[in-house]
Amino acid sequence: MIAMPLYNTVIDGIVNALTAVAEEEAAWAYFEVSKNRSRPYIESVTNKALVNIVLDSIETDSARSSLQNKMHKATYFIDMYVKGNTGEVLEPADEVATDRLHLLTAQVEYALTHKSNNRFGLAIGQVENRSEITLKFYSLQDENSAAVYAPARWTMILYFPYAPAEATPEALEQLNVNVQKWQQRYIYTS
Repeated sequence: MIAMPLYNTVIDGIVNALTAVAEEEAAWAYFEVSKNRSRPYIESVTNKALVNIVLDSIETDSARSSLQNKMHKATYFIDMYVKGNTGEVLEPADEVATDRLHLLTAQVEYALTHKSNNRFGLAIGQVENRSEITLKFYSLQDENSAAVYAPARWTMILYFPYAPAEATPEALEQLNVNVQKWQQRYIYTS
C-alpha cells in the first residue's frame, strides 16, 4: 500500500505550527489558518487576518537522484491576507491592515522557524536541514481596482528524500558470518 507522501505531511505540520501561534496570540492578534484554498475568502471572514498554505510544486533534484531514490524539492506558498479596518463595507485595504499584515508576516515566520522545529511533523532525517524562505508583499492596488485586503506570501522550499515502497529494503532478520576463513587469511602480530 502506498503511503501518504511526505510533502502532504509537511502541510499538516505547517498548519499545526501556525495554529499554535494563532492560539498563543488569540488575545490580541489572532489569525485564521486554512490549507489548500484555491482563492482567498477574506471578504466573507469576520476575522481580519487569514493564512492559507498551498503546495505549489514538487521537483526532482536531478543531481542527487536516481530512478529509485529521488531528492524532492517542494515549494510551499504561505499566503497571508488582512482585511481593511472598515467593518462590513468592502473598501480598499488601509494603513491599519498593512500594519497588521506586517505583524502577521512576523507571526508566520516565527511559526515556520521556531514552532515547527523545521521538520513539520517529519522524523529526523526525513527533511534536510537546508531550506529556503522568502517573503513578498503584493501591491494593494491593481490596474482595475483597489484590493479589499493587504496580501503577502512566504515561499518556502524544503528538500526531502523520496523512495518508493518497492525500493525500501526489508528488515534484516538473520546474519550469518563465517570468521574462521577470514582469520586464516590474515595473521596479526602484536
